[in-house]
Amino acid sequence: MVARAIGWLQTQLAMPRQPMLQTRAIARADLHEAMQPEHIQLERFVDAWFSADTQAALQALAARLGKR
Repeated sequence: MVARAIGWLQTQLAMPRQPMLQTRAIARADLHEAMQPEHIQLERFVDAWFSADTQAALQALAARLGKR
């Protein structure tokens, strides 16, 4: 798995830097727009983040990652 990840990263590093950066910017443009303060209901987000089901899912993920 590590060798596969390293191979993928080497492929990415071999690509031209500027086109890769521009492609990432295009891909993230919608995300950037969605994260603007006028679109985020911060109180609702924080409530959801600290809800029991979200915390349970995060704890399960942390437990799975800790086993690797």
